[in-house]
Amino acid sequence: MKKTIQKKKPKIFVGKSGTGKTYNAQAAINMKNYVFFQANDIDIEDVYSWPMEVGIIIEDVDYKPDKEKIIDLIHSGREIVLTSNNKKDVPKAILNACTVKLCGKLN
Repeated sequence: MKKTIQKKKPKIFVGKSGTGKTYNAQAAINMKNYVFFQANDIDIEDVYSWPMEVGIIIEDVDYKPDKEKIIDLIHSGREIVLTSNNKKDVPKAILNACTVKLCGKLN
C-alpha cells in the first residue's frame, strides 16, 4: 500500500451546536470544491483513489467514527477539515494527528 508523508496537520473544530464549527470548516478548507461526510458514514472505498482536487469535511468525529478510514485520509495528504461537538469523545489517534481549534461565539 502506498503511503505518503503527511504535509500538514488538518484542523479539527470543536464546539457545541451553534458555535460556527461548520462555517469555520468551510472557511478553513483551501479548495473550491469540497464534500461533506459524517464520521460514521464515509462512502469512500479506497482513500487513495479519491481525487486530490476535492476537499473533504468530516463532521461529528465524536460519534462512532470510522477511525481507520479517517486516519488513512489524514495520512494520504488530502485537504481535510474535521468537526466535533466535544474533545473528550474524539479518539486519541485522530486527535493527535490534528490541530485542535476551539469554536465559540463572542457577544
